[in-house]
Amino acid sequence: MALIRSGCRYAHTLFNVGSVGGLTDGELLGLFISRHDEAGELAFTVLVERHGPMVMRVCRSILRDEHDAHDALQATFLILVRRCRSVRKHDSVASWLHGVALRVAACARAGAARRRLHEHRAAALATTDFGATQNDLDLALALHDELGRLPQRYRVVIVLCYLEGLACEAAALRLGVPVGTVKSRLARGRERLRGRLFRRGLAPSGGLLGMALAAETAQAALPGSIVKAIARTATSFAAGEEATLGAVSASMSSIIERVAFVMSLSKLARLTTATFAVAAASIGIVAFAQRTLADPPRARALGKAIVGKAARGDDPARVQPELVIEKALQAADLITIPWMKAYALADIASAQARLGHAEPARATFRRSAEIIEANRDDASLHVTKLAWFAKAQAIAGDRAGARATIAKIIDSAALIGDLTKRRRGLDTAVRWQTEGGNAEGALELLGAIKDAPASTLGYSLSTIAGAQAKAGDLKGARATMARAYAEAERAEKEPPKNGQDPVHFLDPMRWAQVRGIAPFAIAEAKAGDVDGARASLARARIIVERIDDEYKPSPLAEIAMAYRIAGDQNAADETLKSALALAMGLPGPAQRIDALARVAIVQSESGARAAARETFDQAIWIIGEHPQPPGGHADQCLSGARARVGDWPGGRLAALGQTDEALRAIHVEGLCFAQASAGEARDSLKWADGQTDPLLRAHALLGIIRGIIEQTKKAGGK
Repeated sequence: MALIRSGCRYAHTLFNVGSVGGLTDGELLGLFISRHDEAGELAFTVLVERHGPMVMRVCRSILRDEHDAHDALQATFLILVRRCRSVRKHDSVASWLHGVALRVAACARAGAARRRLHEHRAAALATTDFGATQNDLDLALALHDELGRLPQRYRVVIVLCYLEGLACEAAALRLGVPVGTVKSRLARGRERLRGRLFRRGLAPSGGLLGMALAAETAQAALPGSIVKAIARTATSFAAGEEATLGAVSASMSSIIERVAFVMSLSKLARLTTATFAVAAASIGIVAFAQRTLADPPRARALGKAIVGKAARGDDPARVQPELVIEKALQAADLITIPWMKAYALADIASAQARLGHAEPARATFRRSAEIIEANRDDASLHVTKLAWFAKAQAIAGDRAGARATIAKIIDSAALIGDLTKRRRGLDTAVRWQTEGGNAEGALELLGAIKDAPASTLGYSLSTIAGAQAKAGDLKGARATMARAYAEAERAEKEPPKNGQDPVHFLDPMRWAQVRGIAPFAIAEAKAGDVDGARASLARARIIVERIDDEYKPSPLAEIAMAYRIAGDQNAADETLKSALALAMGLPGPAQRIDALARVAIVQSESGARAAARETFDQAIWIIGEHPQPPGGHADQCLSGARARVGDWPGGRLAALGQTDEALRAIHVEGLCFAQASAGEARDSLKWADGQTDPLLRAHALLGIIRGIIEQTKKAGGK
């Protein structure tokens, strides 16, 4: 009979308010607020059915006690009743409930530690089996804790898709955003979560993290009796029937009061801090202006002092490069591998020179040179060491020193009996001089390579021309590019040697041509020769068509960015669209990740940071769908992209995952450089100080120094 009455009551409610299952969370809360009757109870029942299992999983992960978890579940929803008027503006309250559940469970856990033994909860804990090992429980606890710290836009999609088991399409419908936005935020949120867990000493791969999140979803719905009891208690509580709190334990009643108070206090603190900051800033600025304007000589002196501090880096809010240099030298002294130590010291000397510390730079260069000379071994290896040293000299602006070292490189290369090794050593020296901005030295070294294949000459000349164009030497770049074109034509006519696939020795040269043409075209456009720039880029498009599809996306992106900087936005959009379509059409996930990462790097280097982030997100999404091995090719491809789009935690994780020691140090240096040049040197320095490996620490500090110098240059400093 009771069942019949219940069914009739439910039918009557449906007749009066309609079906509520399709309403958003905000609409359900609005109905609950306006109706403290059966309709309101039904609306709250839907909310508990929708989000209760997720809340219960959070409480179980933290409390690991079935009785406490049930109490915390009920307390979380009663807090929702208290805060529903401020929460109802959200289309989904999933992430809000997740955060409240964390607070409630944390308070309950602290209380449980002080609970008297006569409550006999230890016996309940001993008989409760959640099917998890201690490691699983530790990961779950950290997972929920760090998930609660993520920005709202990432947290809500992870909660909906992983903890509540919604498909991306359903989550998009719930949030009122496109499906692509949900997928992108899901991928980025998962990567941020992975980085946060890594910093806590837990380093799950993308696949393990996905499984950990998926395991959280494998939970049955709440029993109907519990759902109804919570909804009935909530309705009575909202109607002012305080006696209904008797259904909640005394400890949980206290927790509800404490958590609700803390949440109100947090909101008040945010408002007060913002108001106080504005007021204080206004008062301070007015007082400062009054004192300064009343005394013109004081104003002039103060202006000079500020400029002097900016030039010297004395601002206490900034990281002092001299301090970083000193730390880097200390780390370099601990490196036990001679050639790595020599490389690190040469780079430190270069940084000292760029900061204007000429005498310390000379002393550090001498130390590096002494280590190189004291550890002469194989002639080809000695050439490589000298090449690195010369690169550091070129970056430091010591062209005379670089010329002297280049002469030593040529003399040492002549002692190498194997012609292939000799050419390889000189090729390396050419590349590093080009990277160091010393086109003259690179051309001198290139001239020392005897019987070089036309493809090698075409490759090197193209990169040198690009460096000349970036340095503003348009005349020199034009002459070098003409030589590159001639060598490329000769290479196209040369038959493959020893059955070699033409792709493997012609495509790198063609790619290098594009990388040389792009900055050359930009320089032409800036010089006013727009027609010449367009002709150069049209030629680059023709060259790209001859490249294998796997390698096309990146050079196409180079051309697109050149079009953008040269002012032809339509051509830029069309070319970039082609690059992305080719990247997404590649057959293997690793190939697509590689291509998208390279495109993102090109976009970022050209100043299109927002577009780079979107491209990077696509690569991250592919990794989410097709997990790649940590430290594998995909991680290597994305490491540079992470640094350029500002994904510092993900970049650190990828860099530290490299198996090769030298490669790991190079990735770390690049990441720290990017972070410091973006104005976040202090955070990067804090991370570097925590590294125990001297090689890693030295290169991290070097990256920070380079980043500070780069940021100063951008701001109009040295």
